[in-house]
Amino acid sequence: MNSYLYKSKSSTLLILFVSIITLSAWGNKAESIVWGEDFAQDPIVRVTTGLPPYSTSCIGEIKDKIYGNSNQLEVIHKGMNNNLKFLDHKYLELQVKLNKGTKYAYFYSAPLKEKILLNDNLHFSGYLFLGEDINPNIAIKICPLVELKSLKTGKTISIPCRIGGYVTIKGLTPQYLKGWYKFTANIKAAMTVDAQRNSYCLKNAAITHWGIFISRTQASSEEQINIGVGNVKISQKYDLRNNYGKNLALKQTYTWSKEPNKFVNGYQGHPMCHDLDDKIQLTNGILAHRAWWDKETVGWEGGVTITIDLQQSHSIGTVMVRTSDGFEGKHVPAIKLFTSDENKKFHLAKNLTNNEVRSNWLQHRQIGHQDGNAHGWVIMDNLHTKGRYVTLKFEASNVYLDEICVFPGKLRADDISIPSDQIYVTTDAVTPFYKFSEASIASEIVLPLNLLQHRNRSYDLYVDVPPQITLLSPKHALEGKVTKNGVEYTRYAVKNAGEIYLKTLLPAGSKTSIHLTGMKSAKNLAGVTQDIAVNVISIPKTKAFKKILTNVGFPSFIQYWSKWPNLVENYKHCGLNLITPVGHIDYPVLWRKDNQNLIKVLLEAKQAGLMIGGHFSPFNNGVINSKQVSNPRKARYIENDKKSEVNCPRVYMNQYLKLPGFTEILGLEYGFKHGFDIMILDSEPQWLGKICACDVCQKEWEKFQIKKGTKTISIKKAYSDNQALLQEFWNEFYVELWNKFKKVADMASLAKRGKKAVIGLYGCAPQRNGEIHYPLGNEGEYYAISKANAVDFANPTFSSIETPDLHRIARSTVEHTSQEVYSWLTAGGRYLPYERTQADFKNRCYEVLLNGVKGIIIWSADGFSPLDYQAFAEVIRTLQPYEDILISGLLINKDNYLVPDRVSVSGVTTKSQVLLLVSCYDRIEKEINVKLKNHAKRATQISPIRQDVRLENSSLTVKFNGKEGDCVKIYLIERANFKNLGSIASLK
Repeated sequence: MNSYLYKSKSSTLLILFVSIITLSAWGNKAESIVWGEDFAQDPIVRVTTGLPPYSTSCIGEIKDKIYGNSNQLEVIHKGMNNNLKFLDHKYLELQVKLNKGTKYAYFYSAPLKEKILLNDNLHFSGYLFLGEDINPNIAIKICPLVELKSLKTGKTISIPCRIGGYVTIKGLTPQYLKGWYKFTANIKAAMTVDAQRNSYCLKNAAITHWGIFISRTQASSEEQINIGVGNVKISQKYDLRNNYGKNLALKQTYTWSKEPNKFVNGYQGHPMCHDLDDKIQLTNGILAHRAWWDKETVGWEGGVTITIDLQQSHSIGTVMVRTSDGFEGKHVPAIKLFTSDENKKFHLAKNLTNNEVRSNWLQHRQIGHQDGNAHGWVIMDNLHTKGRYVTLKFEASNVYLDEICVFPGKLRADDISIPSDQIYVTTDAVTPFYKFSEASIASEIVLPLNLLQHRNRSYDLYVDVPPQITLLSPKHALEGKVTKNGVEYTRYAVKNAGEIYLKTLLPAGSKTSIHLTGMKSAKNLAGVTQDIAVNVISIPKTKAFKKILTNVGFPSFIQYWSKWPNLVENYKHCGLNLITPVGHIDYPVLWRKDNQNLIKVLLEAKQAGLMIGGHFSPFNNGVINSKQVSNPRKARYIENDKKSEVNCPRVYMNQYLKLPGFTEILGLEYGFKHGFDIMILDSEPQWLGKICACDVCQKEWEKFQIKKGTKTISIKKAYSDNQALLQEFWNEFYVELWNKFKKVADMASLAKRGKKAVIGLYGCAPQRNGEIHYPLGNEGEYYAISKANAVDFANPTFSSIETPDLHRIARSTVEHTSQEVYSWLTAGGRYLPYERTQADFKNRCYEVLLNGVKGIIIWSADGFSPLDYQAFAEVIRTLQPYEDILISGLLINKDNYLVPDRVSVSGVTTKSQVLLLVSCYDRIEKEINVKLKNHAKRATQISPIRQDVRLENSSLTVKFNGKEGDCVKIYLIERANFKNLGSIASLK
């Protein structure tokens, strides 16, 4: 690499390499490259800064101090380089300086020899290298320049297609070399939504140039950037649907189990995936272009069942479903595929879990234009089924679909025979009452088995248990004995069975089964039986941490915790030290009439040495839109002045909080008056706007500017010109709001316990656009609230962060948060959008605890299985002996540990010991060496197994077997000397 490509605190390193893969993951067809730049000579011929150009004619002509004049871009170096090692291609290097005030910069190639007309399968793809110190405020994109016609003016204009929006890292796939990413997008798809919104005509639209686009959200300082671009190409991708013949579902009608209900009122004032054509869009053959932003997408909150009528019975060999999700596909649905001739009895032709769907989807993923969100085909092929009706049952928190295809099989329908054990009387009858075909119960304690619900209603069931297993809860009636397969079972009748609690005398390692059968009141599942294999597991009594919090919580006491026999004893057995048996819906009931059952549980928990607390959501859409408010006022979107369906949050502050008997205030008082040690609150107003721009907010904004002594501008002008000050204004609202709650909590806690309350905020993402600032609902920022002492700790949501990234996100959050951080995680669940295996869950616990997080709060008990409790207890047993290191130690300086690419190190250190975590998620066998720069005397591996390990030349040899349970290794390293700790980051 040339010497002028360097890293320093004053510069940003970015090398960009654009190429095309020779074979796609879209089937066995090769891509056809329709245009390429061979870089025989320097391709960049024009450079400019200024406002975003909406036509080539304005380049170099617009002068604006806000965005940067043309003389504010300095090209330090421009030339060809042969030294890029990633793909061994020549590439163009640029070294540029953006002066203060320069917000946008453009670099354009010479015109292509021939224009390339857009079509549905034209793709732009490439590779991007991001230096570790890349400024998150900078977006750098390689853009095709598309020539098209404006329907408003009739003129031909040119639009740069910024794939992935204005955020550099969105929509990128990490490559095998550290720092490298790949991007790809359908060009016509990327342009379609913008064309519809701005009245552009895509007919005869064509690519005429390519270029580099640079955008800075903050242009307040001089910045030096190094850029490398190589081998830019555009290709024609193959349409997967062509592989399978005639689409039997094309233009056919379908029905659904419930009406589409996602974004029915749009988003931030923009129309979304809900429209009048939802009833034809899933089989019209047209693909969506921009995930849930596109009207071709149809969306549901929660699962949905869709049935397509093929008009006559067909042999069916392949079914394809195109669904949208975030780039990593973390929330794609589980899918059950059924066929039927009469729509009365159903053949289960395919049953895919969330993880199986995700793996399938990732192979066929396409990046949309919406900041890297993606579409992907889920292909269910090699089917051996037939029918007139094709039914797809989708299970997820959200489902976004834009096309369903059905293709014929090789056999004639008359030649296909379907086994009777694959026929079900209803699509709900596959796993009708329990999510899985296997369950676990613990030999030492009683834990819940969480049953499924249908339309928020639990079923009335007969529960059959074998000898040496007893049903303890919920309330039940003994029905007698039944014999199955020569074994006599005890039958119980359970009304409204949400969970069942089984006690066993069988030793760990035993295998048996239970049976659940729908009673007459179960309607379409009446008489349906689910046989569940049961494994008996062991959870040894686990010693809890003294200071690090471990909790499983969130559901209602009335609906859940009160049914758990010997709750405190069983809960504490697993090493958990914070019990939060009170959920949001409990408070209105409990404070009006003290619940003696709850008070008894709280007393038992205190006597057992547990901390007690509750979860509460006092600031949410329900109360913001409360009917008790006499003078409601809808929020206005700052982007387009449209009204929201939700009131301005200031209505909540100025009106609802002042109502007599304000339930949210009473809820907080109730908790601390009953001895709570801690309460975890949720800031979750989801009015889907950024900062409200209604008349009242405008007046408050004017007062705020006068107080700050700044020039008075409108709230809308500030949104484009001074977002930092506008954010400070909105943060002030949140500081005032949460200070009100803090004051109430402190007074109640002082009266009961003689000390102030401890409250925190949960459910908030730790990052936005690559920046750690812990945003709250409606864009409030945590740091301002913590600085004002309105809350005591942060409880950011890490549940959707991918495990390989978790150490980095956790560490960054801790380093940028002045208060203690307790992470919010999930495991399995009844309604969670994706499952976590027990091995993955343990890895995630280790990643956060060895990166400075001081506790784990689990959502949710109604999805936490005995296997999850077993995994959590194992984590606690492993780390509890080293709690002092975790509490008082410092985050390690990673520069003191040399590791190869794709391997990460984390950990906490004292002067004499290091608790070191080494992670590799490649899922392949490998042996690596971790070079310890600081001298070490001894090393002991403490997880996944405990054993002494040899250190040779201050080097630690680590072997990974490629399995999920072996991705994380934890070592206790004792130092030989500790004079040279180096620079280590202190925990905040």
